[in-house]
Amino acid sequence: MDRRLKRGLGRLALMVGGPLLALWSISLWLHHEAAQHLHKTIGPYTSARHIDHLADQIVARQMNGWVGGSGVPVMVCLLGLLCIAIHFSFAVPLAPVKALRTRRLVLRRVRPEDVAAFHAILTDPPTLRYWGQAPHRSIEETARWLADAEADPAKRDEFVIERDGNVIGMIGARQWPWVTYILLDAECGKGYGGEALAAFVAHAFASGMPALFVATDTRNAASLAMVRRCGFGEIGRGPLTHETGETIEAVWLRLDKPGYRWPSLRRTAAPDRVAA
Repeated sequence: MDRRLKRGLGRLALMVGGPLLALWSISLWLHHEAAQHLHKTIGPYTSARHIDHLADQIVARQMNGWVGGSGVPVMVCLLGLLCIAIHFSFAVPLAPVKALRTRRLVLRRVRPEDVAAFHAILTDPPTLRYWGQAPHRSIEETARWLADAEADPAKRDEFVIERDGNVIGMIGARQWPWVTYILLDAECGKGYGGEALAAFVAHAFASGMPALFVATDTRNAASLAMVRRCGFGEIGRGPLTHETGETIEAVWLRLDKPGYRWPSLRRTAAPDRVAA
Protein backbone atom coordinates (compact mmCIF):
# COMPACT_ATOMS: atom_id res chain seq x y z
CA MET A 1 0.00 0.00 0.00
CA ASP A 2 1.30 3.51 -0.88
CA ARG A 3 2.61 5.71 1.90
CA ARG A 4 0.17 8.41 0.77
CA LEU A 5 -2.75 5.97 0.90
CA LYS A 6 -1.72 4.68 4.33
CA ARG A 7 -1.31 8.20 5.68
CA GLY A 8 -4.60 9.29 4.14
CA LEU A 9 -6.49 6.38 5.64
CA GLY A 10 -4.90 7.05 9.00
CA ARG A 11 -5.89 10.72 8.93
CA LEU A 12 -9.40 9.80 7.77
CA ALA A 13 -9.77 7.29 10.61
CA LEU A 14 -8.75 9.95 13.13
CA MET A 15 -10.93 12.68 11.66
CA VAL A 16 -14.02 10.46 11.41
CA GLY A 17 -13.33 8.24 14.41
CA GLY A 18 -12.59 11.19 16.72
CA PRO A 19 -16.10 12.71 16.59
CA LEU A 20 -17.68 9.24 16.78
CA LEU A 21 -15.61 8.47 19.88
CA ALA A 22 -16.68 11.82 21.37
CA LEU A 23 -20.37 11.03 20.75
CA TRP A 24 -19.94 7.58 22.28
CA SER A 25 -18.27 9.12 25.35
CA ILE A 26 -21.11 11.64 25.72
CA SER A 27 -23.72 8.88 25.48
CA LEU A 28 -21.90 6.87 28.17
CA TRP A 29 -21.79 9.89 30.45
CA LEU A 30 -25.51 10.61 29.88
CA HIS A 31 -26.32 6.96 30.54
CA HIS A 32 -24.35 7.05 33.79
CA GLU A 33 -26.12 10.23 34.96
CA ALA A 34 -29.55 8.89 34.01
CA ALA A 35 -28.91 5.55 35.73
CA GLN A 36 -27.77 7.28 38.93
CA HIS A 37 -30.91 9.47 38.95
CA LEU A 38 -33.19 6.47 38.34
CA HIS A 39 -31.47 4.47 41.06
CA LYS A 40 -32.14 7.24 43.57
CA THR A 41 -35.77 7.69 42.56
CA ILE A 42 -37.10 4.23 41.61
CA GLY A 43 -34.24 1.99 42.65
CA PRO A 44 -36.02 0.45 45.62
CA TYR A 45 -38.99 -0.52 43.43
CA THR A 46 -37.38 -2.11 40.37
CA SER A 47 -34.43 -4.21 39.17
CA ALA A 48 -31.02 -2.98 38.01
CA ARG A 49 -31.75 -4.39 34.54
CA HIS A 50 -34.92 -2.32 34.29
CA ILE A 51 -33.01 0.82 35.39
CA ASP A 52 -30.39 0.19 32.71
CA HIS A 53 -33.09 -0.19 30.05
CA LEU A 54 -34.83 3.02 31.15
CA ALA A 55 -31.48 4.88 31.13
CA ASP A 56 -30.90 3.78 27.51
CA GLN A 57 -34.33 5.13 26.55
CA ILE A 58 -33.68 8.47 28.29
CA VAL A 59 -30.30 8.87 26.53
CA ALA A 60 -31.84 8.05 23.15
CA ARG A 61 -34.64 10.57 23.66
CA GLN A 62 -32.21 13.26 24.85
CA MET A 63 -29.85 12.85 21.89
CA ASN A 64 -32.79 12.79 19.48
CA GLY A 65 -34.04 15.97 21.15
CA TRP A 66 -30.75 17.72 20.33
CA VAL A 67 -31.39 17.03 16.66
CA GLY A 68 -35.07 17.94 16.97
CA GLY A 69 -36.78 18.89 13.76
CA SER A 70 -33.51 19.77 11.97
CA GLY A 71 -32.42 16.22 11.25
CA VAL A 72 -31.91 16.72 7.52
CA PRO A 73 -29.75 19.88 7.85
CA VAL A 74 -27.69 18.18 10.53
CA MET A 75 -27.14 15.14 8.29
CA VAL A 76 -26.15 17.41 5.38
CA CYS A 77 -23.66 19.21 7.62
CA LEU A 78 -22.22 15.92 8.85
CA LEU A 79 -21.90 14.67 5.25
CA GLY A 80 -20.16 17.91 4.28
CA LEU A 81 -17.73 17.56 7.18
CA LEU A 82 -17.04 13.97 6.12
CA CYS A 83 -16.24 15.11 2.55
CA ILE A 84 -13.88 17.78 3.90
CA ALA A 85 -12.22 15.20 6.13
CA ILE A 86 -11.69 12.84 3.18
CA HIS A 87 -10.24 15.67 1.06
CA PHE A 88 -7.74 16.83 3.67
CA SER A 89 -6.86 13.29 4.65
CA PHE A 90 -5.46 12.60 1.19
CA ALA A 91 -4.55 16.12 0.02
CA VAL A 92 -2.22 17.08 2.87
CA PRO A 93 1.37 16.42 1.71
CA LEU A 94 3.33 13.65 3.28
CA ALA A 95 6.14 14.53 5.61
CA PRO A 96 9.32 14.22 3.54
CA VAL A 97 11.38 11.06 3.93
CA LYS A 98 14.68 12.06 5.49
CA ALA A 99 16.86 9.32 4.01
CA LEU A 100 16.90 6.21 1.84
CA ARG A 101 19.45 3.46 2.36
CA THR A 102 20.76 0.91 -0.09
CA ARG A 103 23.46 -1.73 0.19
CA ARG A 104 26.26 0.77 -0.41
CA LEU A 105 24.68 4.21 -0.44
CA VAL A 106 22.79 6.68 1.70
CA LEU A 107 20.38 9.00 -0.07
CA ARG A 108 19.71 11.91 2.25
CA ARG A 109 18.48 15.49 2.23
CA VAL A 110 20.68 18.48 1.48
CA ARG A 111 22.76 19.98 4.27
CA PRO A 112 24.43 23.43 4.34
CA GLU A 113 27.87 21.80 4.49
CA ASP A 114 27.26 20.07 1.13
CA VAL A 115 28.01 23.25 -0.82
CA ALA A 116 31.74 22.62 -1.21
CA ALA A 117 31.26 19.03 -2.40
CA PHE A 118 28.65 20.03 -4.98
CA HIS A 119 30.74 22.97 -6.15
CA ALA A 120 33.47 20.45 -6.96
CA ILE A 121 30.93 18.27 -8.82
CA LEU A 122 29.38 21.17 -10.73
CA THR A 123 32.74 22.52 -11.89
CA ASP A 124 34.14 19.17 -13.06
CA PRO A 125 34.10 19.10 -16.90
CA PRO A 126 33.87 15.27 -17.31
CA THR A 127 30.92 15.16 -14.88
CA LEU A 128 29.11 17.95 -16.77
CA ARG A 129 29.66 16.42 -20.21
CA TYR A 130 25.95 15.65 -20.68
CA TRP A 131 24.50 17.80 -17.89
CA GLY A 132 23.37 20.73 -20.02
CA GLN A 133 24.45 23.48 -17.65
CA ALA A 134 27.59 25.59 -17.66
CA PRO A 135 30.09 25.01 -14.83
CA HIS A 136 29.27 27.06 -11.74
CA ARG A 137 31.29 30.25 -11.59
CA SER A 138 31.17 30.70 -7.82
CA ILE A 139 30.37 28.82 -4.64
CA GLU A 140 27.46 31.23 -4.13
CA GLU A 141 25.92 29.96 -7.36
CA THR A 142 26.21 26.40 -6.05
CA ALA A 143 24.64 27.46 -2.75
CA ARG A 144 21.63 28.89 -4.61
CA TRP A 145 21.39 25.73 -6.72
CA LEU A 146 21.33 23.59 -3.58
CA ALA A 147 18.75 25.84 -1.91
CA ASP A 148 16.44 25.17 -4.85
CA ALA A 149 16.54 21.44 -4.02
CA GLU A 150 14.16 21.99 -1.10
CA ALA A 151 12.34 25.11 -2.29
CA ASP A 152 9.03 23.46 -3.22
CA PRO A 153 8.47 19.94 -1.79
CA ALA A 154 5.16 19.64 -3.67
CA LYS A 155 6.95 19.86 -7.04
CA ARG A 156 10.34 18.34 -6.28
CA ASP A 157 11.96 15.67 -4.16
CA GLU A 158 15.75 15.38 -4.25
CA PHE A 159 18.37 13.40 -2.38
CA VAL A 160 22.12 13.76 -1.98
CA ILE A 161 23.94 10.53 -2.91
CA GLU A 162 26.50 9.65 -0.25
CA ARG A 163 29.03 6.81 -0.30
CA ASP A 164 31.06 6.11 2.87
CA GLY A 165 30.35 9.65 4.09
CA ASN A 166 31.43 11.28 0.81
CA VAL A 167 29.01 13.19 -1.43
CA ILE A 168 29.16 11.73 -4.95
CA GLY A 169 26.03 13.14 -6.59
CA MET A 170 22.33 13.90 -6.43
CA ILE A 171 19.17 12.19 -7.63
CA GLY A 172 15.50 13.07 -7.52
CA ALA A 173 12.76 15.04 -9.19
CA ARG A 174 13.30 18.76 -9.70
CA GLN A 175 10.06 18.80 -11.66
CA TRP A 176 7.65 15.93 -11.01
CA PRO A 177 7.36 13.46 -12.68
CA TRP A 178 10.80 13.92 -14.31
CA VAL A 179 13.76 12.22 -12.66
CA THR A 180 17.18 13.85 -12.91
CA TYR A 181 20.52 12.73 -11.53
CA ILE A 182 24.15 13.69 -11.57
CA LEU A 183 27.05 11.52 -10.46
CA LEU A 184 30.68 12.48 -10.09
CA ASP A 185 32.50 11.16 -13.14
CA ALA A 186 35.14 9.45 -10.98
CA GLU A 187 32.38 7.34 -9.38
CA CYS A 188 30.73 6.25 -12.63
CA GLY A 189 30.94 2.64 -13.80
CA LYS A 190 30.62 1.21 -10.28
CA GLY A 191 26.85 0.66 -10.23
CA TYR A 192 26.13 3.53 -7.84
CA GLY A 193 23.85 5.34 -10.29
CA GLY A 194 21.62 2.33 -10.86
CA GLU A 195 21.52 1.58 -7.13
CA ALA A 196 20.44 5.15 -6.34
CA LEU A 197 17.91 5.22 -9.19
CA ALA A 198 16.26 1.97 -8.05
CA ALA A 199 15.95 3.35 -4.50
CA PHE A 200 14.44 6.62 -5.68
CA VAL A 201 11.97 4.87 -8.00
CA ALA A 202 10.75 2.68 -5.12
CA HIS A 203 10.44 5.78 -2.92
CA ALA A 204 8.52 7.73 -5.57
CA PHE A 205 6.04 4.92 -6.21
CA ALA A 206 5.55 4.35 -2.48
CA SER A 207 4.80 8.08 -2.14
CA GLY A 208 1.96 7.83 -4.67
CA MET A 209 3.63 8.89 -7.94
CA PRO A 210 1.96 6.80 -10.70
CA ALA A 211 4.72 7.10 -13.33
CA LEU A 212 8.20 8.52 -13.77
CA PHE A 213 9.99 9.98 -16.79
CA VAL A 214 13.65 10.43 -17.71
CA ALA A 215 15.24 12.43 -20.53
CA THR A 216 18.82 11.59 -21.47
CA ASP A 217 21.26 12.51 -24.22
CA THR A 218 21.33 9.84 -26.92
CA ARG A 219 25.15 10.02 -26.80
CA ASN A 220 25.16 9.11 -23.11
CA ALA A 221 25.14 5.33 -23.61
CA ALA A 222 25.92 4.53 -19.96
CA SER A 223 23.00 6.59 -18.64
CA LEU A 224 20.64 5.17 -21.23
CA ALA A 225 21.63 1.60 -20.37
CA MET A 226 21.22 2.30 -16.65
CA VAL A 227 17.65 3.61 -16.87
CA ARG A 228 16.68 0.75 -19.18
CA ARG A 229 18.03 -1.78 -16.66
CA CYS A 230 15.80 -0.10 -14.07
CA GLY A 231 12.76 -0.78 -16.27
CA PHE A 232 12.29 2.53 -18.14
CA GLY A 233 11.04 2.15 -21.69
CA GLU A 234 11.59 4.56 -24.57
CA ILE A 235 8.60 6.69 -25.58
CA GLY A 236 10.19 9.07 -28.07
CA ARG A 237 13.17 11.08 -29.30
CA GLY A 238 13.63 14.66 -30.35
CA PRO A 239 15.65 17.86 -30.01
CA LEU A 240 16.19 19.43 -26.60
CA THR A 241 17.88 22.79 -26.05
CA HIS A 242 19.95 23.18 -22.88
CA GLU A 243 20.39 26.32 -20.82
CA THR A 244 23.81 26.63 -22.44
CA GLY A 245 22.14 27.02 -25.84
CA GLU A 246 23.30 23.63 -27.09
CA THR A 247 20.63 21.58 -28.86
CA ILE A 248 21.00 17.83 -28.53
CA GLU A 249 18.97 14.79 -29.50
CA ALA A 250 17.27 13.49 -26.37
CA VAL A 251 15.51 10.22 -25.71
CA TRP A 252 12.49 10.21 -23.40
CA LEU A 253 11.75 7.16 -21.29
CA ARG A 254 8.90 6.27 -18.94
CA LEU A 255 8.39 3.82 -16.09
CA ASP A 256 4.84 3.12 -14.90
CA LYS A 257 4.02 2.05 -11.41
CA PRO A 258 2.89 -1.61 -11.41
CA GLY A 259 -0.82 -1.73 -12.15
CA TYR A 260 -0.92 1.77 -13.62
CA ARG A 261 -0.76 2.94 -17.22
CA TRP A 262 0.04 6.57 -18.03
CA PRO A 263 -2.06 8.13 -20.82
CA SER A 264 -0.52 7.55 -24.23
CA LEU A 265 1.64 10.66 -24.51
CA ARG A 266 4.94 11.10 -26.24
CA ARG A 267 6.23 13.27 -23.42
CA THR A 268 4.93 15.47 -20.63
CA ALA A 269 6.36 18.95 -20.01
CA ALA A 270 9.93 17.92 -20.76
CA PRO A 271 12.60 19.32 -18.44
CA ASP A 272 15.20 21.85 -19.50
CA ARG A 273 18.06 19.40 -19.08
CA VAL A 274 18.79 15.73 -19.36
CA ALA A 275 20.00 13.38 -16.67
CA ALA A 276 23.76 13.30 -16.53
